[in-house]
Amino acid sequence: MQIPKIPKASDAIEVSDSDTTIYKVTPGRTFLLRGVIITNPTADTVRVTLYDGPSADGRKKLDIIVAASETKVLDKNVLEGIEFKYGDVVGVSSPAGAVVVVTGDEQ
Repeated sequence: MQIPKIPKASDAIEVSDSDTTIYKVTPGRTFLLRGVIITNPTADTVRVTLYDGPSADGRKKLDIIVAASETKVLDKNVLEGIEFKYGDVVGVSSPAGAVVVVTGDEQ
């Protein structure tokens, strides 16, 4: 029996320069990333890195650079195959301040 996919989305989360949980994955499920929106309200270019669980575990899934005062939107065509199965969707922004929303399916 296949586990049904359940559409999910995070709130808009301001990401710091240390591990910031963007979306808590339901225990026993996998989060299939379908969309990412990153807004950079700062005056500096930011790099946002998404990890499957804590960054110290080294499971980097995505690395995105967003110019000052810009928004970057990635959809399922770009994100195909990216899944979080070991932990929550965790982000790190360098420098801090980017606002991130993720969407996807849990299964």
